[in-house]
Amino acid sequence: MLGRCLAGLRRSGCSVLTTLTVVIPTFNRKETLRTTLESCFECSENLPVDYVIVDDGSSDGTADYLRELAQSRENLASISIANSGPGNARNVGAERAAGDIVLFMGDDTRPTSDEFFRTHLRLHERYPEKNLGVLGKIVWPQQAGYKITFVMSLIQGEGGQQFGFADMRPYARYDWRFFYTANVSVKRSCVDDWSVDGFSPDFRLAAFEDGELAYRLSKKLGSFHVLYAPTAVVEHDHFFVAGSFLGRQFAAGMMANVLVEKHPETALKLGLSGLIEAMRKPSDERDTVVEPDYLAVVEGVFASARLVERNQQMGASAWHAPYFNAVFELAFAKGLIWGSPDNRANRAAGYQYALDGFDARIARILEHENLAAIAPLSVVRKQLDRTHQSSGLSFVDKTKRRLRSRLARNQTARRIYHWLKA
Repeated sequence: MLGRCLAGLRRSGCSVLTTLTVVIPTFNRKETLRTTLESCFECSENLPVDYVIVDDGSSDGTADYLRELAQSRENLASISIANSGPGNARNVGAERAAGDIVLFMGDDTRPTSDEFFRTHLRLHERYPEKNLGVLGKIVWPQQAGYKITFVMSLIQGEGGQQFGFADMRPYARYDWRFFYTANVSVKRSCVDDWSVDGFSPDFRLAAFEDGELAYRLSKKLGSFHVLYAPTAVVEHDHFFVAGSFLGRQFAAGMMANVLVEKHPETALKLGLSGLIEAMRKPSDERDTVVEPDYLAVVEGVFASARLVERNQQMGASAWHAPYFNAVFELAFAKGLIWGSPDNRANRAAGYQYALDGFDARIARILEHENLAAIAPLSVVRKQLDRTHQSSGLSFVDKTKRRLRSRLARNQTARRIYHWLKA
């Protein structure tokens, strides 16, 4: 049916050079999916676009809704499969796709105008090579009354833990790490057999399965580029607070293990080499004893982050952004350590390495935010003006002694005493 529909579009009065199939995997989000599809239909009217929706084992009536919808929409097909993860669901959809281009979206990402589909179509017509994907922009919903939390602003802004758009340039090309299947399109022919060579089913959670496919395509095709097109905009209706995003980061860390096991060289590109190397250190009885203590410290950090948010203080201080960046990075590290497939992995050494990195991040935050209160410029100038040869102490020694005195009276400052000693 979909093939006939697209063939009809080709024969219609308008010249259709490229056709596009939207593939959306979904799981237990019927109402979210309903709103998404309504937006898609409105924005793709009279365009050469069809849809394949894959229900990944939902139990909320999604399958019935899609079967009923498919009866009234000639350009939509629905497929229900046993739950197997988003990667496999996309493979099933891409294998069924009739369009020249496959556009992967999430069930919670909604186009804002027909320019979304037109941008994907135009750019693939302009660049017909198989080794290029088109990445659109992903933003939070803009309608009045929609709450965007501090965490949501951070992870899609300077933090970049979810999407790295803050550091991307329009229409520049990027590598496999920026292949985000919430809004990305490829030539259907870039994969010979989607059921065999598509997204790996080894990624049971929604993280890194998209980047891993792009990485394999870069090796298979000699190169693979992701062209960033900010005019193809979708609104991402996915509410995050500190606790839920800590869980997301933990899951991403676990899936990073799958990626690195398949492609060890990617660890360096993702900045994970140091942590993985730490876990390769031989472990002994002491490591077994201290591992629960390290883990307790990590969980304490997460609890403190949740408390800041629960007390409605998140974002009230300048240091919150770098602090929560460090906390989310620690959650990712915990997932990687916890989910290591190596039974001999020295997890205690991994936690220590991750906590050392977290400590260094916090020390820099305290240096910027609190050092002026501990050692104001007036103190330093007085030290410079004094004659201190008689005491036999250098200016540096005198300053350290004065700082230690101030530290003794300042609870916050005492926390960075180890840094000041250096």
